[in-house]
Amino acid sequence: MERRQRFKDFQNEKARILLCTDVASRGLDTNIDHVINFDFLMNLTDYLHRVGRTGRVRAGAQNSETSETTSFMTHNRDVRMALIIEEAARTQESAKTVEARMAKQWHKSRPEPEVAQRRGRHLTSRQAPDMRVRST
Repeated sequence: MERRQRFKDFQNEKARILLCTDVASRGLDTNIDHVINFDFLMNLTDYLHRVGRTGRVRAGAQNSETSETTSFMTHNRDVRMALIIEEAARTQESAKTVEARMAKQWHKSRPEPEVAQRRGRHLTSRQAPDMRVRST
């Protein structure tokens, strides 16, 4: 089945589940009531784009309707990132400050290149997530 047809079926509620990459996290407005993050995001902008799928529904939801986000966390760093986001939401911290805190946490938790090489891995700049704030 073609990708566009799958998405059309999802929009028309013929399909209840849509698995997609981050490419689909931007600009695909549809009524989504649950986002599952299989990998936790390392920057606020991408996190908000993914989770924003449910936020738009929640804003217009009736009292009986709920929207959820579930994030799987496989690394202690993921938990620390989630705590930064939760604290920022409570304190209404600026996105720029949150991005800086998340970037600092990401770089603090990365193994040094010589440690990674001893483990048989070679870190490249491609493996580090882009921590820049992007406007849409």
